[in-house]
Amino acid sequence: MTHLKALNIASYIILILAFITMVYVGCLLWWPVKAYESNSVITDKLQYYQGDELVFTDDRCKYLGVPVDVNITLTDGILYQYATRYRNSPVGCSKVISEPLTIPSYAIPGKYHVEIILTFHINSIRRESFTIKTNEFEVLPLEEEL
Repeated sequence: MTHLKALNIASYIILILAFITMVYVGCLLWWPVKAYESNSVITDKLQYYQGDELVFTDDRCKYLGVPVDVNITLTDGILYQYATRYRNSPVGCSKVISEPLTIPSYAIPGKYHVEIILTFHINSIRRESFTIKTNEFEVLPLEEEL
């Protein structure tokens, strides 16, 4: 009889621990967290030539001191992907100026915008992504010398 009682208590303890673990994992996954907010992202010019360097300014607030993956794409229907950057900028509100991005010399002339995808590593099992876009700008062809 005592063997069954001990087994019964062990079963309850295991169930309670499993429930606590599920609640903990649920909080890690779904607890609402405000990580980032962007007011505006603007480029330094409205017209660029193929091969020019582009710089944009992000007027933003970062609320969590966690690492961020930054994926940048120049797009007009055709995507020009830049290398993923890893950042850990300070918490707070500020205007952040980007590193210069070189517009490819083979980019087709036309209207473009830069799309930035920020992926915050909230905890070991949760990621939050934010997509922000710059204002539209024009890429002009290089003038060839005759």
